[in-house]
Amino acid sequence: MSQNAEIRTLSSGPLEYVGLNVLCAAVAALVVSGGSSAPLSRLSFEKGDLLKTSRLGFQVWRHFNLPPHHYYYALSDHEIFSTTVEPQTEYYSDEVTKKVKLRSVLYTLDVKTPRKEFDSILMTKARVRGATIGDTGIALARRMSQMVLFYHTTRCNNYHYIDYVVHGKTFGRWWKPLYWPKHPECPVHLVIESETNVSDPTKPGYVTSLRKKKGEEMLPHLKKP
Repeated sequence: MSQNAEIRTLSSGPLEYVGLNVLCAAVAALVVSGGSSAPLSRLSFEKGDLLKTSRLGFQVWRHFNLPPHHYYYALSDHEIFSTTVEPQTEYYSDEVTKKVKLRSVLYTLDVKTPRKEFDSILMTKARVRGATIGDTGIALARRMSQMVLFYHTTRCNNYHYIDYVVHGKTFGRWWKPLYWPKHPECPVHLVIESETNVSDPTKPGYVTSLRKKKGEEMLPHLKKP
């Protein structure tokens, strides 16, 4: 090739339009996977529904509910179950040194009680994939909502706990961003099935604790209405 030969870049000609089309298609796919959001205070849902909100704080990202997502599980038409990360402070003997640890706190929210923060939580319904454990998972979520549990950024987080109460097990894989196989300390090693007794302590097989790889985490009884 001579020094005066024309050198064409990838940004010129038809390739430029191909790249633009690929980018637009990718954005469209993200929008479809998210869907338009609505404030939780105005979102209609029922028992067994799976809800999601974008983890990112950008307004457009939240409006279209784009990934990555944070999930909520509907226990009734006015209660939802999810996780939140809270710092736990541990004081040592010198009463000066403190270490902040992260834990996943599971809780239920009564959206019939007016709460200002519900107007700022934009959500959509998510598709529930695969078989669920139904009412057994609902009862399990109610018991777990009283607990402070182990948290790990990729190996014991919102994905693990929500799948656990929806399906009775987790589906973490090394190639899934933010959803890796469960941590040895993550208390979701006991497989729960729809016939598992998690609600009646007077009947055989009643589950009293969640299982780690080694060890257990005591599971509170269901609160009486």
